[in-house]
Amino acid sequence: MGIRFLGNKFCYSLLVGIIIPTTCFAQTSLKGNWKGELTISPTNTLSLGFNIGSEQEHNITMDSPNQGVFGLPCSVTYQSNDSINLSIEKIGLAYQAILQSVKLVGVLTQHGYTFPLI
Repeated sequence: MGIRFLGNKFCYSLLVGIIIPTTCFAQTSLKGNWKGELTISPTNTLSLGFNIGSEQEHNITMDSPNQGVFGLPCSVTYQSNDSINLSIEKIGLAYQAILQSVKLVGVLTQHGYTFPLI
């Protein structure tokens, strides 16, 4: 027994089965692990991640795998179901973002430099 091609009907069912769940169940909370690329220059990017707890916990850490940094504690200045403002005073970093569909779209500022972080 193996997998058989069942014609266009199979392809259509597979397509609907993949697309519909992702659009119907869009992220409605910031809780989770968020990863993104910070473009520093046209040839230089930095991977960053934010690990966000619930609104009540305010437990957030940042990861920068390229720099070998994991679990750097963040201070939360504002958090709701769809937006967040945080800072890491120790390194002069601030991040403001809003949840748009299934991704965080925001701006990271550090030492006077501002970068989009999506």
